[in-house]
Amino acid sequence: MYQHELLVGLTRAGLVPSTILSVLPVPSRRHVKSGRCKSARLWIGRQKAETAQGLSIGFLPFINVTPLKQLGIGVGTVFSLVRWGWQNRRAKCRLVYCYNLSVPPGLFILLAAWLIRAKTLVSLCDIDIPGETVPVGWFWKLDYWMQRRLIPHFDGHIVVADAIAKDFLNGKPHLRLEGGVRKEVLERIDRNPPALVEDSGKQFVIVAAGHLSETNGLPVLLDAFSLLPGDRFRLRIAGSGPLEAQVRAAVASDHRIEFLGLLSFERVLDLYASASVLVNMRMTKTRNTKYFFPSKMMEYLASGVPVISTSTGHVEEEFGSFTYLLKEETPKALSDLIRYVADLDPEARRDTGARARAYMAAHKTWEAQTQRLAAFIRTTLLKLEPSA
Repeated sequence: MYQHELLVGLTRAGLVPSTILSVLPVPSRRHVKSGRCKSARLWIGRQKAETAQGLSIGFLPFINVTPLKQLGIGVGTVFSLVRWGWQNRRAKCRLVYCYNLSVPPGLFILLAAWLIRAKTLVSLCDIDIPGETVPVGWFWKLDYWMQRRLIPHFDGHIVVADAIAKDFLNGKPHLRLEGGVRKEVLERIDRNPPALVEDSGKQFVIVAAGHLSETNGLPVLLDAFSLLPGDRFRLRIAGSGPLEAQVRAAVASDHRIEFLGLLSFERVLDLYASASVLVNMRMTKTRNTKYFFPSKMMEYLASGVPVISTSTGHVEEEFGSFTYLLKEETPKALSDLIRYVADLDPEARRDTGARARAYMAAHKTWEAQTQRLAAFIRTTLLKLEPSA
């Protein structure tokens, strides 16, 4: 969604991408051997697709075996960009904009841009640290080492967290853009506002959605919920991930917990509307997640439902005045905060959710975010006049 909204927003802002290259997200053959998936094709051929907005996407071919997969995609990217550069050799400005630097490896992006004398821009949305957010293995160590070496060589950077700029960019130009909210979502919320609980005697529904992992604090959330007494509290969890079995075990032992699995975006919005409070438990104390920002926070805050969150990224700095912040990332602290929010006057909770939604509508729509991005590209990277 992040990539799609960037493309659509830049197009609306007058920066129409002339070529879009991507890769089909299929599991590698090494995942079959490790048991992470049942089957995987060996060869993925070249394909094309078109978005609903008419943007054409070319999918690069590759041999589906790591590391041949990454190398093949890298080589294919170089050839495609060199051909694109030749086709647009008379253009006044040429910009290569890539999303993250793992696939294709950033070295190939920089090589192609150097060959065609194009400016480079990268969105840094996920930088994994071996032993923290990914396993300690040669592939992840090499990926992290290469990113640290290559990132400063790009002309411009879009980051989701300030820590990325501080630790990787060496003062290079950057823009913080952690995500956005579609206007259609805000309009849908206006038509179907959240049914916030008004009586302390009614059920208080806690909702958490996303990747079911330790990084997203699922064990802490389940332990915290076990400390909440009585039938007043309910917990609804949506998503998928490595800790799904732990969620199912919790459902089996506590009738107050409901697991909804992986939902469509439309159903996720319906789930938010059914909540009394939304919980974002991105861990920051026990895991080094400073190079991430949970994009679901944008949806959470736009929903009009009160949000409990850890102080991940710039949550406290920018959203703290209308978010219930969890300072201690322990089950006891979380259960205490949930009880505190549940015992607040319903109007106070409603006001908090309304202020969050108003802020998102005013500053964090994808249209507003991509307008900022287009201005950054034009003035900071390409040195064009604002009206160009």
